[in-house]
Amino acid sequence: MKRFSSIDLSTFKRPTVLVSLAVVLVLAGAWWFAWMSPQGAKLSSVNQQETTKQAQLYSLQTELATSRYDVSLLQKYGSYLQRFTAAVPPTPEAQVLTTQLFQLAAHTVGSRHLTALSDDTTAPPTATQSLGEVPLTIDIAGPYDQCVSFLRGLYKLPRLITISSITPSPQSGPASAGANLLDVNGQPYTMTISATAYFSPSIG
Repeated sequence: MKRFSSIDLSTFKRPTVLVSLAVVLVLAGAWWFAWMSPQGAKLSSVNQQETTKQAQLYSLQTELATSRYDVSLLQKYGSYLQRFTAAVPPTPEAQVLTTQLFQLAAHTVGSRHLTALSDDTTAPPTATQSLGEVPLTIDIAGPYDQCVSFLRGLYKLPRLITISSITPSPQSGPASAGANLLDVNGQPYTMTISATAYFSPSIG
């Protein structure tokens, strides 16, 4: 207490000192409000923008990594996907299928021996199915090796086809009675094939 009582406070009561203190306080306040506070706000805004940019950069890097992974899968499985889309297209494509069957017949039994070809009512997929069906009835005529070549060709078409039944019959004529239907020497006969082609609207 004695130390504080010994301090001469009269110096601070001089007008010049008071004016100087007032000027210092005014300048400090002006500096704070005119420069420090705006700069602090700018710094806060910059920090916020940097945080936002970092989040955007992370999001873009994640998208880029996902895109690169998708591209690698596409390069790896793209050919399989193309084959599957050709085998099970998004629409029935009955005209394309008919053309494929006629071309197959032309290369095996001869187009004139494709005696009948009909695609029955197309059945769209039900609620419990993912594939629609195109029922087919095909009649061909010719010797054993040509008819078998046609059957083999059905399974090699780009379009997926399953065969449910095959009914061979001797051709009409004197040789039909007691004829061997599977005579590899060329015994002529007709063959009725019941088959099904498929499509998947979910692909489109």
